[in-house]
Amino acid sequence: MTSINPAIFREYDVRGYVGQDLDDSVFERMGRAFAAYLRERSGASPSCVVGRDNRDSSLSYSDAFIKGLQAAGCDVTDIGLCTTPEIYFANSFLKTTGGAAITASHNPPKYNGVKFTYEGKSAGGAHVRRVRDLALAEKFDLAKTGQRISKDIRYDYLAALRQGAPSFAGLKVVLDCGNGVSSLFAPELFRSLGCDVSELHCDASKPFSVHLPDPVDPDNYADLSASVLAEKADVGLMFDGDGDRVGAVDEKGRIVSPDELLILFARRFLARHPGEKVVVEIKCSQAVEDEVKARGGKAVWSATGRTLIEDVLFSQGARLGGEMSGHFFFLDGPKPWLSESLYAARQLLEIIRGSGPLSEQVATMPRYVSSREYRLDVPDETKFDFVGRLAEHFKSDHDVVTLDGAKVLYADGWGLVRASNSEPKISLRFESKNQKGLTRILADFRAALAEEGIRTPF
Repeated sequence: MTSINPAIFREYDVRGYVGQDLDDSVFERMGRAFAAYLRERSGASPSCVVGRDNRDSSLSYSDAFIKGLQAAGCDVTDIGLCTTPEIYFANSFLKTTGGAAITASHNPPKYNGVKFTYEGKSAGGAHVRRVRDLALAEKFDLAKTGQRISKDIRYDYLAALRQGAPSFAGLKVVLDCGNGVSSLFAPELFRSLGCDVSELHCDASKPFSVHLPDPVDPDNYADLSASVLAEKADVGLMFDGDGDRVGAVDEKGRIVSPDELLILFARRFLARHPGEKVVVEIKCSQAVEDEVKARGGKAVWSATGRTLIEDVLFSQGARLGGEMSGHFFFLDGPKPWLSESLYAARQLLEIIRGSGPLSEQVATMPRYVSSREYRLDVPDETKFDFVGRLAEHFKSDHDVVTLDGAKVLYADGWGLVRASNSEPKISLRFESKNQKGLTRILADFRAALAEEGIRTPF
């Protein structure tokens, strides 16, 4: 059996290079390991729902993963092309033991991978490591072959997303799905809710034919901003490749940062649930914490990553959370929506419908001067040690928070460097009360990175 590169098992999911780290035999072996994991967890004959994104390698890998599940005695429901949040939904709706989405999210097509769920929640961290250990040790159950059925739950999923929503008649929306799997859901959903929808890059048969479907990179918003202005739309919405993240531009074509979206969600949430907690990712602006406190809530910081934020949500009893990548988590309704971009987009439309133009709402928020998130190439083998050295460098004359990477605190701002858990990169973000402070913080980090032989784009 083909050997497996242990490095593909990351903090949140499995991710590696197509044809290099990954092939059909690797996915079959991971399917066997996940079936063994599900049997360990449930103590019974497991069942699993499996879906996939629309990258070229996903169909073959999905079939191989399912073959592995079946060989280890796991019954499988194949829901085909789907968003990752639909796997969360299907795991609960179909009452399966677990779920798996064959996807590499926004990563270029040379990548693929798996995101796991268990009992309707994401299974990262220790869960991924256990699947890794089972796969590497080849500790697979020998059982009768599991059954495989195909089931289309698309309309059940859309019905759940529509439940309780008002009519958005009169709202004009531009959707940029980056030709990812959200193309199969977003236009229909928002038209059914009354929106006047303009589609941009919503052809799922042409994955990766335009910009990467990644709401983090501001360079990806050029088409969406131009289209919102040309169409005189109320809002533009962008979805990532597997549909669990969302970004937005206001009616003036300006990018609304995930920080600002989280503030909007927090305002609405805290008006309904005074005094409750809001989970905030460590990269988020100080403005989020300021606004949560001003609205009577309590901000709880989390390390970066959807599975880590989910852990904090459940351990803290919180019902709203978000992060800079555009993942948002809503647990205050009749159904939990975990990292669900379509539901987050629906919530944003309700806010616009009830409180007016998006640009005017953003203008009332606390203001800090923030940088974009920079991503620099650093090999997986060295990136964590690299961040550790930078933390030690700054500790001599700054307080440094090491919850996730190194967040260096200044009297008037902060700078953050952390290792990505999904790519061979480090990410950096900076913020200050004014441009002068931000320039000084950037210069400090530029000098520290230069000592490590890293040239910076800032």
